[in-house]
Amino acid sequence: MANQPNRPTQLSPTSRVLGFNINGSRTMIVYSDINGLIFEKLIIETPRKEPFGSALGIINNAADKLLTMVRAQRLPNPDILSAAISGDIDVEHGTIMASPDLPEWRSVAFKSSLEVSYNIPVIIEQEANASALAEYYYGSGQGVRNLVFLSMEPTLRAGIITNGRVFRGGRGRSGRIGDIIISEHGPAGYGDPGSLNGFASAAGILELAHLRFPNNWPLETGVDQIMEAARSGDVNARQVFLEAGNWLGKGICPLVRLLDPEVILVGYPGSLLEEVMLNPARQALAEVSNLSETNLPKLLPAKLGSKLTEMTAIAPAIHCFRKKESAVSN
Repeated sequence: MANQPNRPTQLSPTSRVLGFNINGSRTMIVYSDINGLIFEKLIIETPRKEPFGSALGIINNAADKLLTMVRAQRLPNPDILSAAISGDIDVEHGTIMASPDLPEWRSVAFKSSLEVSYNIPVIIEQEANASALAEYYYGSGQGVRNLVFLSMEPTLRAGIITNGRVFRGGRGRSGRIGDIIISEHGPAGYGDPGSLNGFASAAGILELAHLRFPNNWPLETGVDQIMEAARSGDVNARQVFLEAGNWLGKGICPLVRLLDPEVILVGYPGSLLEEVMLNPARQALAEVSNLSETNLPKLLPAKLGSKLTEMTAIAPAIHCFRKKESAVSN
């Protein structure tokens, strides 16, 4: 069948989804139905240093392996491809404009490339926004009309849903709260020295730990190691997350004052650090915002936990389907 990249997206309650969730460290590939039931999944290391064409070829090869498993079970071919990608995304034109953790993926026609490869409709979304949608439909955001999801890896970025709609801004760069400079000096992560990215993103926390306790954690340390140390009662590790949480609470104050969300949901690794990171963040937010307890949004860990990565991959397609269903019913 000839490629038809611009044909309208037609979804039904029985539609099947091929989902990608891509950032600089890993690519999650998922096959599911349109209601979020996952049948197969596969995760690979993202070839982040490869040119876009080569990298996409590697990802497509992995997706082909997954689809081979799907067909062996006599499951239907996917009807739509859903993709969540870190970085600045022009959703309207289907372009990845820039991504700090995917340095070779700059001004690339991501959506049309996938349409050519798979000959099915493609929906793309910025990763933090897609995670916000996943929590909105299946996690702590259920029943909430206004929420913020804080993605912490690789950079600190806010996915924003207002009145049930994704907020994207005018140029695909919305939600980049990690770019705010909060100190003259400090770690950088994937941002600038002294930025909120440097103090409170996953990459920044690694740098912060090395900066504060260089003999404990070399730069090649993984964030999981520092988390495990904190859970085991390591005073220095707990101090790192307390400082990160304090900066996080202060840094998100503008979001709270501007958007007045009902809840703010925190992704990995903050979602696993309630005591040592989220509690300090709550306290700092309350102090800096000067809001009463009843007017503060709830700051909660993402409920989906380890399932969030895979649900983020398919959330853009699910959102498209739910919007069309709602429009028909109204």
